[in-house]
Amino acid sequence: MTPEKVTLGIDTAGGVAAAALTSDAHGVSTTDSQALEGLLPCVRRALASIDRELSAVSAIAVCIGPGSFTGLRIGVAFAKSLAQALGVAAVGISSFDIVTSVRAAIEGAPPRVAVVQGKRGFYYARIATPIDTPPIAVAGDRGVLIDAAREALGTQAGESELAGALAAVDCGPDVRAVAAARLGRAALDAGASGDWRCLAIEYGQRPNAVVNWELRHGPA
Repeated sequence: MTPEKVTLGIDTAGGVAAAALTSDAHGVSTTDSQALEGLLPCVRRALASIDRELSAVSAIAVCIGPGSFTGLRIGVAFAKSLAQALGVAAVGISSFDIVTSVRAAIEGAPPRVAVVQGKRGFYYARIATPIDTPPIAVAGDRGVLIDAAREALGTQAGESELAGALAAVDCGPDVRAVAAARLGRAALDAGASGDWRCLAIEYGQRPNAVVNWELRHGPA
């Protein structure tokens, strides 16, 4: 009997983690190493924990941010390379969708505010507005997020929703990797293209390298 194919979830937006999922099992691995040196061993350990090898991977879901700029670049480049080498589908999953799915599983309903941490004291937030309009994206410190949540949802509701989102920021890279894999599988089942060439990073703001270059040389 041919072993069931595996969906591989990769998260390098904060910590480094990989999850290997089948319909009835999952394995997870995390590492304290940087993504460049730690991601491939992490992936191999996650697969080995459910007795699979890289050849068993049939789809890849990778977190595309916002989050650590360097981590995201490494994670997405790895996912693209592996998908191309194996000839499998690859989909990008937003950090906001990951934390929203984790909170919804715990709280029973999707939250209106999703927050992802960037560097120390800096956050990215997505706020679902009450009316049928696109969500609001904001980046900054807690004060910036509080002002945005108050304006979008009202003072009391905004502060309450933001407090819950900030409390759930550190859900752990292992949990995030599993959520990424599940969301990726759902996206592919719903008809996502899975073309690795379409993967693009959502930085949440312009990369520091671009900002620093412009400060030295002026806008391009």
